[in-house]
Amino acid sequence: MFHVGIGGLLHAGCAAGCALPPMTARIVHIVDDDEIVLHSAACLVEAAGYEVRRYTSGLNLLDQTDLSGLILLDIDMPDLDGLAVQKALSDKAPSLPVIFLTGHGDDIMRARAMHAGAIDFIAKPVRQDVLLEAIATGFDEAGRTNRSRA
Repeated sequence: MFHVGIGGLLHAGCAAGCALPPMTARIVHIVDDDEIVLHSAACLVEAAGYEVRRYTSGLNLLDQTDLSGLILLDIDMPDLDGLAVQKALSDKAPSLPVIFLTGHGDDIMRARAMHAGAIDFIAKPVRQDVLLEAIATGFDEAGRTNRSRA
């Protein structure tokens, strides 16, 4: 059972740690400086069967040497905004799908993100089914892209 909370996401079982077996190679990197939203999104995504890695800043994500999977990225963060993180990722891991999840987006920001290769740009609060569908679509698109390169 899920309940809507801050940021639009809150899983009823989060206090227990949300530990379900991860899907093979289905890693979702969640970057959000709001720890409540970060925790809530992570619990929802883990409950859907994905492996989750959490980051409270874009710099923490960019410090990682082994990035695979999909990025769920906030726009408005204090150290480095989501668009700057997306740009840095385009050099470091160009095939990594990026989904923006933000409470501060506008049409211009959305257009910039999508033009730079984001696969979706979702406003907070978000319905759980919308977020999970975007993640599934992101992995499907990444799989098609990787198969076409082979």
